[in-house]
Amino acid sequence: MKTKRKLSHKHFRYLTKKEFKDPLYAIADFCRSICSLSGYKKDIKEIIYTSNASPHKRKPIEISNLLFSWRQLVKHIELLYVLSHRKVDWTVHPDATYHKQTFNLHAHWVHDETLYNGAYLNFERLKLAEMRDIGIFIKKFFNFKSLREWYRTMDEISETFFEEYSLSDLFDYADDQAKIFKYLEKIADTIFLIYATRAREHIFKYHIKEFALEKYLEKEASEAGNEASEQAPSAAENPASDETDDDA
Repeated sequence: MKTKRKLSHKHFRYLTKKEFKDPLYAIADFCRSICSLSGYKKDIKEIIYTSNASPHKRKPIEISNLLFSWRQLVKHIELLYVLSHRKVDWTVHPDATYHKQTFNLHAHWVHDETLYNGAYLNFERLKLAEMRDIGIFIKKFFNFKSLREWYRTMDEISETFFEEYSLSDLFDYADDQAKIFKYLEKIADTIFLIYATRAREHIFKYHIKEFALEKYLEKEASEAGNEASEQAPSAAENPASDETDDDA
C-alpha cells in the first residue's frame, strides 16, 4: 500500500520555508504590500494576452515585468496546492465579520477598511458557491491539472514571451487553451478572497505588529466601550439603584 509523500518546501520551485509553513501570511503580505486586486488581474491578463498575441519585439523592461508577474502566478499556484493539503474550513457565513469587514457574497464583494485606507474587493470571476467555499474552486483547479502539469503549462506560457507562436499553436493546448486561461484569470480573485476570509483574520491574531494593525483593534475597543457606555442605564434612569432600605 502506497503512503502519501509528506509535503516539503523542497517540492516547490519558488516557495520559501516561511511561505510553505505559513501560506496565509504569504498571501496577506502579497495582498497588503505587493499588489492590489485590480493590479493583479491586470498582470494576469497581460500574461494571457502576450501568450496569445501576434509576436512583436518587446522591450527588456516589458519582459522583466512579465516574468515577475509570471513567477508570482506560479508561486500562488504552489500556495493553493499547499492549502489544498491543509485542513482548512473554507466556509464563509454571510454574516461573518473580521474586525470591521463587510461581506456581501451575493454581490460578490468584501469591504476591508484596513486595506489601502478602505477598499472594496470585487470578485467578478468567482461563482457564488465558490465565494462561499473557495475550496470548491481549488479542488477543480487541481483536478483539471496536477501541480506538475501546471508547472509544465506555465513553462510553455513563459516560452511564448520569447517565441513566435502562441500557446494554442502547441498541439497539447489547441483544445483547452481557453479553459487554461479561464482558470488562471480566477486566481487573482481566489488569492484575495482567501486573504479576506482567512489570511486577514490570521494576521490579526498572530502578526498584528508586523502589519501595523494595532490601531484598528484599539479603535474597535474604543468604539465598543463608547457603545457600552451609551447603552448602560444612568443613575437618573434607575434611581432605585441608589436607594437604601430605611427599615433595615
